[in-house]
Amino acid sequence: MSLRRKGEEGHAPFRSERIFSVGSEWFFSTRDDGDKGPFPSKDEAQAELTLFLRGKATDDQKIRGD
Repeated sequence: MSLRRKGEEGHAPFRSERIFSVGSEWFFSTRDDGDKGPFPSKDEAQAELTLFLRGKATDDQKIRGD
């Protein structure tokens, strides 16, 4: 079941987990930049994903002039 996020209207898009493993290596996926990794642990992949998303938010704010 897909849930809409705050501010979304209409049909909610398909969403999946961003963090995944291949063998013993961990990755995260992005919409625009493909998969990132490998990372040695799920925790490190999660930490890198958090940094990546913060950077994207900062870039978006610069574009909007916030």
